Amino acid sequence: MNNQETDRERQARIYPIVLREHDPVWADWYAAEKANLERLIGVENIARISHIGSTAVPGLVAKPTVDILLEIKEGVQANDLISALSSPDYICLNPPDMPTPPPHLTFLKGYLSDGFAEKVYHIHVRFPGDWDELRFRDHLIAHPEAAAEYAELKRRQFQNHEHDRNGYTAAKTDFIQSIMKKAREGACRQTMNLVIRPLTPDLASAYLDYFDHRAFPSDGDGNPNGPCYCNAPTMETAEVRRMVSEFGDDVKGALRRNAARQLAEGRLHGYLAFVDGISIGWCNAGDMDSYPVNDWNFIPDSARRDACGRTMSIVCFSIAPDHCGRGVATALLERVIADARAAGYAAVEGYGEVHRELVAWDFHGPTRLYEKAGFVEMATVDDRVVMRRILERPPMS
Repeated sequence: MNNQETDRERQARIYPIVLREHDPVWADWYAAEKANLERLIGVENIARISHIGSTAVPGLVAKPTVDILLEIKEGVQANDLISALSSPDYICLNPPDMPTPPPHLTFLKGYLSDGFAEKVYHIHVRFPGDWDELRFRDHLIAHPEAAAEYAELKRRQFQNHEHDRNGYTAAKTDFIQSIMKKAREGACRQTMNLVIRPLTPDLASAYLDYFDHRAFPSDGDGNPNGPCYCNAPTMETAEVRRMVSEFGDDVKGALRRNAARQLAEGRLHGYLAFVDGISIGWCNAGDMDSYPVNDWNFIPDSARRDACGRTMSIVCFSIAPDHCGRGVATALLERVIADARAAGYAAVEGYGEVHRELVAWDFHGPTRLYEKAGFVEMATVDDRVVMRRILERPPMS
């Protein structure tokens, strides 16, 4: 029987996953190595150096390995960079003859023949760009709850993969990808100058303009919900039937007139999304008790029966086709949650369909949208899923 240790097994033994509580000294390690890289490579060849990875996020548990993003200027050759970092201290993982787009090199520092040195670095070399590593770092810093969730995941996976670096990395992939999606959506919202505003009387014209011109595909295909002005959720059954009787050959006109009347009476409530002053999205949200029981069950009976206190209900999302997939619905949902918390609501609820992802006819919002915002499934009745988020109280001033 051959008990000889393989090279892979030896590396797993001498280079295990090590997890430490956050240490402020890591920022000093980064500063020292940044100065060292500038000296070896020359500041004239460097576009930017950034501290990335978990050691760059205050308070986050991490492997005591400082990750550095080194962005070199376009004219710098990979071979020149390798020559500049030719000291035995540095190990180049993927030299130019390997199938990676230049200059995507990675240098390791602090890997000794028998284990780790006191200070360990991973240096990721790229041309200047909008790199995900920076977005990931900034999102965790800006969202402590996401950083706490990531820390808990790390602790769990450390128990399972102390000597399996690839397994440890793979176990974090789904979480990292979900955070990156949120970070990209946030960046996209900033780029397109997205503003969320609660519906007020002075925004009645913006509300009507949205449903007049942008709520549905211009070719009339792809969404069977149009024409619509999202007015049925706040109407009694008899009132809806009376409006339908007025349709004749002008369905859209009848819907619009009814919506304008409800706007004037202050019966419609929710949030409009604007880009550069133009309304491009809508979320119908309000106190659960403000939505009457009608034949269309915008709020399932079970949700009313099992409400856990004062509840903000979300009954509809509508995003202009040109702005779908850009984080608008997420931004609307975040604003509903924030305002409901500030107003002292006990919970926010949405009533999605059983599928998790978005389909054209689903104006309730896919359950995945709610899951990402911390909602949990409470019940499923007749293909409708009651999604609820319990709200913590705002801090006392």
